[in-house]
Parts: sequence; C-alpha cells; structure tokens
Amino acid sequence: MPWGYLISAAFPGVCVLAVIAARRSPRPPATAFFHLGFVNEAPFLAAYWLIGTTALAGAQGDLNTAVGWLAFAISLMTLGGLTVIAVRALPAGRVVTQALAEQLGPHPTHPGCASR
Repeated sequence: MPWGYLISAAFPGVCVLAVIAARRSPRPPATAFFHLGFVNEAPFLAAYWLIGTTALAGAQGDLNTAVGWLAFAISLMTLGGLTVIAVRALPAGRVVTQALAEQLGPHPTHPGCASR
C-alpha cells in the first residue's frame, strides 16, 4: 500500500493548513504553527515536491488503491492551498519597493557603487 505517498502528501498539507488557517492562540499551538509555516516562504518548492511524489506514486501504481486516492486528494487540496499562498504573496514586491522608496528615496544608491 502507498503509505509513503500518503505521508509525503499529508505533511505539506498540514503545513499549508497551518499557514492558511494560522491562529493567534496561546504559546504552544502558535509555536507549532510558526515552525510548520515554512511553505509560506517557498510554496513552489512544496508544489514541486507534491508533483514529484504524485508522479512517482503514479509510476509505481500506488494510485490504484484507496490510500493512494486519498493521498492524491490531499495533494490536490494542498496544491490549491499553495496557489492561495502564492497569490497572497504577489503584492509583496510592490509593497517592499514602495516602503524602501519612502524611507530611502526613489533610487537609493550605495556610496561605493555611485556611477562615475
């Protein structure tokens, strides 16, 4: 049975759930959600992981079982969550550029890198 595929699909799923449904609660749960939130910084890496494990499970015939289909469904839901995370991150570049322009001026230059 494809238990390895289920585990490799469930772990990113739990991490995505921790990022999307983050709670501001007492210390221990908040700390766990913080440590599971690494997919917020690298959603495409997690997506590549899921796509790779799904392709490997398909090549090995693991998708022909009930556990395989459960893992596949978890993978699809996780990919949807990763899409939400990536879309949420789109305005970050513009916001950071605007904040730097407000604090440092429109085109900050390093003194050692001034054009001659």
